[in-house]
Amino acid sequence: MKYSTVATDSLQKLVDVATKRWISISCLFDQADVDRSGDVTKEEMKDLLDQMHLSNSVNFDEIWDALDKDKSGEVTREEWDECFSAVAVAVVPSSDSTSNTFVSWRIKPSYRADVP
Repeated sequence: MKYSTVATDSLQKLVDVATKRWISISCLFDQADVDRSGDVTKEEMKDLLDQMHLSNSVNFDEIWDALDKDKSGEVTREEWDECFSAVAVAVVPSSDSTSNTFVSWRIKPSYRADVP
């Protein structure tokens, strides 16, 4: 699945902040799913972005559209994982627009035994 540049940039900011805090993408889902229902609601996602101090620097609607693939109003773990996997390597057009440059997300591996 291909996402807009705004969505990719917003998701990258979320990954960058999580990485600086040594939070894996999987644990980020768990942190967002406050009620432990197995799904993340819009309100829970907004709260997560507030906790990460990203509310004013990312486009919530673009992030939500990228995450909520089936437009159910909730994001399942499968949708979450699929979204972050799909944009883990973004293709950014180069200045000559005839070739592409691949940009890898900077996700640090966890060195703690209790973090996957």
